[in-house]
Amino acid sequence: PGEGVAFVTMENVDRCLGRWPKPLKMLLFTRKVVIPPIWDTVRGSFQESCSFYQINVEQEELLTAFGVDSSKLPKVVALTADSRYVHDGGATNSQISGFILRVQSSQPP
Repeated sequence: PGEGVAFVTMENVDRCLGRWPKPLKMLLFTRKVVIPPIWDTVRGSFQESCSFYQINVEQEELLTAFGVDSSKLPKVVALTADSRYVHDGGATNSQISGFILRVQSSQPP
């Protein structure tokens, strides 16, 4: 489990987030140092259209850069080439999947 989820740090942020192999990037900001099973499950459902990343709370500069409050974790953020979307709902498979589908449906074909 966890294959296909990249851990983002200040050292590798340009390498991880500077390329667009897929139309949508999903970022999980979390206190966990391992990949939560729910994130792995969601990744399995959307791996064809999304790239998945995990950012630990200790990466304070990245939390600040994305406007994420460390007291409100976990937080899921979706990035397209020109927009940022923040998921304010729950952290269940159906809630995160619904968020991804809403972001995807808002994108031009």
